[in-house]
Amino acid sequence: MDEKEKVMKFDVEDALRKIFVAIALIMLIVATWGLYSSLNDLIRIWIGYKYAPLYRALLNLAVLAIAIYVLNLLVRGRKEK
Repeated sequence: MDEKEKVMKFDVEDALRKIFVAIALIMLIVATWGLYSSLNDLIRIWIGYKYAPLYRALLNLAVLAIAIYVLNLLVRGRKEK
């Protein structure tokens, strides 16, 4: 019985940890989207209309590079396990 209780307790702790990670990930996605849209608004307001597409393209390129880097880290992490 002791082993079964330990396994059951471990499963509950592991499930709670996964739930908290999922909540944190959702909050991170919402915050990232807010930052992205705010930066686009700043570009629209502060940068002249002739150069705004250039700065938006640079912003999108930076976001793409960061996303590829993070996905690369996640894929490498899974392969090592």
